[in-house]
Amino acid sequence: ATFQRGFTFKQQKITERRSWVDDGDELRVHKSVVSKLVKWSYGAPQFAVLALYMLLAVHATLLYEYLGAPLAYLAFFTAFARSLDVFTDPVMSWISDSTRSRFGRRIPYMIP
Repeated sequence: ATFQRGFTFKQQKITERRSWVDDGDELRVHKSVVSKLVKWSYGAPQFAVLALYMLLAVHATLLYEYLGAPLAYLAFFTAFARSLDVFTDPVMSWISDSTRSRFGRRIPYMIP
């Protein structure tokens, strides 16, 4: 493939995380390997979050129906919240990407 600056490179199958180094006329690919232990340690906290989310998603709907809330209202407000996320998520990501603080970009927006 040829790009704007005129350099070309061969198509490569990317299997691991790679970083590109521009040497003027060509690109070199540096391969860095992330161990499975590191991958698991980043993914492990999601198991607790997912379990809690599934409990709320399944049982909260049943609870609200039992308390008398119409299913149509529950569906509407759930869809409304997800639709609102379509607009607020990119705005918040732009704000956090633009943040420059001594704590970093994301830490000032996390609840302590």
